[in-house]
Amino acid sequence: MTGDFRVGPWLVRPSLNSISQNGTSDRVERKVMEVLVCLAEHSGEAVPKEKLLQTVWPDTFVSDDVLKRSVSELRRVFGDDAHESRIIETIPKRGYRLVAPVELVNGSDRLVLALERIESQNEVRRAPRKFWIALCAIVGGLLFFGVLIGLNVAGLRDRIGLQSAAPSIHSLAVLPLASLSSDPAQEYFADGVTDALITDLAHISALRVVSRTTAMQYKKTNKPLPQIARELNVDGIVEGTVQRSGERVRITAQLIYGPGDQHLWAQSFERDVKDMLALQSAVASEIANEIQVKITPDEQVRLKSARPVNPKALDAYVEARYHLDQAGKLEYYKDKQEIQKEEFRKAVSYLDQAVKEDPGYIPPYVSYFDAVDATNISGLELLPVAKAALTKALELDERNVEAHLALARLLMQFEYDWPGAEQQYKRAIGLSPNSAEAHYQYSEYLENKRLIQRTTTLQMLAFTGSEIPWTRIDRFSKREHPMIHSHWGYSGKNMPLLEGTKNLSRCGKDVSLCMAGTTR
Repeated sequence: MTGDFRVGPWLVRPSLNSISQNGTSDRVERKVMEVLVCLAEHSGEAVPKEKLLQTVWPDTFVSDDVLKRSVSELRRVFGDDAHESRIIETIPKRGYRLVAPVELVNGSDRLVLALERIESQNEVRRAPRKFWIALCAIVGGLLFFGVLIGLNVAGLRDRIGLQSAAPSIHSLAVLPLASLSSDPAQEYFADGVTDALITDLAHISALRVVSRTTAMQYKKTNKPLPQIARELNVDGIVEGTVQRSGERVRITAQLIYGPGDQHLWAQSFERDVKDMLALQSAVASEIANEIQVKITPDEQVRLKSARPVNPKALDAYVEARYHLDQAGKLEYYKDKQEIQKEEFRKAVSYLDQAVKEDPGYIPPYVSYFDAVDATNISGLELLPVAKAALTKALELDERNVEAHLALARLLMQFEYDWPGAEQQYKRAIGLSPNSAEAHYQYSEYLENKRLIQRTTTLQMLAFTGSEIPWTRIDRFSKREHPMIHSHWGYSGKNMPLLEGTKNLSRCGKDVSLCMAGTTR
């Protein structure tokens, strides 16, 4: 079935991958449309899952999850309910059935009858006329077939091996992987897998990967993939699901060319929980291979060097991330500081447990700093613990970008060790040149350093008795640099009371010595 057809009141146009009703049109992915076409060709019949998978993905290994997602997308467009199906019915343990009536449109049946009449009339005409009609029919058929190939109707071009070259992908966004479990803790497990996948892909220098902070904004979004690709300015989009059952984990991922909403690759990976790190690296490697991006020998070694992780440590870490996230949601509620403190306490307790269960598992060490870096909560008592944990993380793996970034923030925000912080930022960027998060944090560091140096210069002028436009300083402290206002204090009158002012007698007039960290 290559022409347009109706499914109930909906007009389906396979050549445009569109489904419309009453002037409203929805575009679906090409593979989703092929699923619908396959069901329509067997309208009223139960179509086995195996047949759908073989028809739509003939040369690709995909799991049932990919097919389920396609059917779910069709149900969303049709406004159908899986429990009370009016369009697509699920046949348990077997497949699916299109229960809505299917009708060919654009005069498809009338065209067949018209061709039969022409053929019967030609029988009573002269042979030369038959020859010319046959020639015209052949030429018309070839032209029509060429149009079908050009439009790739129902994947015809792909099926006969004339598909165009795969689009080039140099930038990528990993959308938050969906958890197939109803347990909220498993949702954070899926977020952790997303984080790890972004981190692994960001280590590939030839690939630009959108940061985790930006990607998480699209969690459970209904935006079309081409729109997301435009907003993030990326070529490729990775999406998928995570399912954990006991000690087994399955990740289903698919790669889509964002601008054209073109499905390129899909695959499922399943391993034991203890091999979680290796599983994540395997997914990243397969994606890199699929888009044929250049991976250096060093990057290949890193992707293949994943170690086993104690499942108990992984569970404790997931619980810790859950409580850290809950605490983060209370960040701007001053009346809930006690609840926020309790969430942080639970998080730290689970981090301690994770480190105890598996001393070589790095993510818990890095996460201690999140409890110190919280707004509205004084976590200074944890500062020595967090710094020791980050030092341990870098002892285990000096190439861990997240540990370098966290240590840089700790040195900058709490110890005012600006040279040390810059060294950590530069090392993180050197390890992961395409990490958007590393570049963003380093740019913040440079801006903070510039503004603090400017404020310190004004303080030096005040110390020497020079005339200073205090109104300008007042506006600068409040508006241009809120970090100075919150971390270093503010008098509320004419000038900022910077901590460095108390030490000017020790620094002399060379305030840059204090900035360099030589005077404490």
